[in-house]
Amino acid sequence: MIDGVAALPRNAEVAEQFDLLADLLELEGAESFRVLAYRRAAARMRDTSGSIAQLALDGRAKELQGIGKTIEEKIVQIVEQGEIALSSGTRKVATETADQIRSTTGATGARVATTTKAAVSIGQAIALRPSTAPPPQAAVPTVPQNVSATAVVGSIKLAWSTPSSDGGAPITNYRIYRGTTSGGESLLTTVGNTTNYVDSAVTTGSSYFYRVAAVNSVGEGPQSAEVSAAPITVTVPGPPQNLTAAAAKPRGVGMSWSAPASNGGSTITGYRVYRSTASGQETLLTTVGVVTSYTDTLTTSGVRYYYKVLAFSSAGDGALSNEATAIAR
Repeated sequence: MIDGVAALPRNAEVAEQFDLLADLLELEGAESFRVLAYRRAAARMRDTSGSIAQLALDGRAKELQGIGKTIEEKIVQIVEQGEIALSSGTRKVATETADQIRSTTGATGARVATTTKAAVSIGQAIALRPSTAPPPQAAVPTVPQNVSATAVVGSIKLAWSTPSSDGGAPITNYRIYRGTTSGGESLLTTVGNTTNYVDSAVTTGSSYFYRVAAVNSVGEGPQSAEVSAAPITVTVPGPPQNLTAAAAKPRGVGMSWSAPASNGGSTITGYRVYRSTASGQETLLTTVGVVTSYTDTLTTSGVRYYYKVLAFSSAGDGALSNEATAIAR
């Protein structure tokens, strides 16, 4: 652990567990292709320059040749739980062999030939302990699950689920890491035992990258896979479309229009109707709700009127529509 943050296991440490698992499967009499698959995966892990543990947490280890989804899941088990989950049959073989190791020694204290290095090491590395062994000590939490970043107007909403294990000690906090480039996250803030956070200290037009880690009394667990989002840009609505005007019955002028092609990223909350008796000189007549028609009855029969309409939202008034004209009835 470095400064309270649990270090991920080294590639060689992860590879060692897969070599040992292959040895144990061989003892069990498993198919040779399964044993060979784990040995090849272990070799690939040792040859990989980046952290195989972090690649698995990010869901990218399976992209490496020889490491598929199943092996990637086992790597995550090692990181999150400190062990590989065994099938009941394999665990039975390991338990029996470990019992044999504990009870069988030669005159010089050497283990008998059947107690191979695989059984000894698997008995230690994959949580096979004598029944009298003390319970494991508390550890850091595992990785927060289902982390998501959702862009909203002027901020980014983060959400996640609790880790699969709290390490044996209650989770007290979460640490949120943020960066403006992928992989460049640094600590943004520490929050309580919650599963959401709104980041309002963002700039429209920029993308932000996040990781989340859980904290308990032991320290900080591994960071989650990276997520990203960019805050939404809000502008005023576009102009209403296809404004038309015609004499209305029994009197006045009736208008209709279509909603703007774009609301600018914010919900339209109403329309303003402009009118004049000369083209291009319209002034505000009235404000209406979220409708697409209006009848102007404050008219004089036989007079020509000119109209324009605009939409507005929380971002402000949008552009005026095309001009429409009609003679009032």
